[in-house]
Amino acid sequence: MSVTDGLPSARLRQLLDHMADATASARVPGWADEHDRWHVYQAAVALCALGPSLREALASEPDEGVATSVVLLAFDRDPVREHRARWVDALPADRRAFVARRADDLSVLEGVCDGSLTDVPDVTAWTHWLQRTSAEQSTVPDVLEQLARDGRTRKIRNIAAERLRIHHGAAARQ
Repeated sequence: MSVTDGLPSARLRQLLDHMADATASARVPGWADEHDRWHVYQAAVALCALGPSLREALASEPDEGVATSVVLLAFDRDPVREHRARWVDALPADRRAFVARRADDLSVLEGVCDGSLTDVPDVTAWTHWLQRTSAEQSTVPDVLEQLARDGRTRKIRNIAAERLRIHHGAAARQ
């Protein structure tokens, strides 16, 4: 599938029509506006049966921001770690870096939040998103201590320090 002048290819228009019909969304002639495509993609992510069509569509989505947003939405809607590679691979190779990194971040975050992360990696190498989200969600003292000390921003350090105080306070009451 090719993208010409930022307009959807004929195949992409067919896929969008198919997904619009399946999600009871309105069909749009030509699908030139990325907001119209986003609306259909957003509805399609909710239907597992449309996954193959959606991933095929993303391969030729002319707006990289829209395609990336759809993959991130798919990560939120489908929490199965093993499915993330399919969504990353749906994008052309030159558009995968951000979503591949987010998929990796999500795997680390899961370990941080469920306690399965046995060795806390160097948090200074984490993305801003991973540091902030870990500071907000983790209850693992080692992670919170590192983030309170080495978090990228004052906000991250403060969130981690506060959650660490709460964790220590709860542990002392038990």
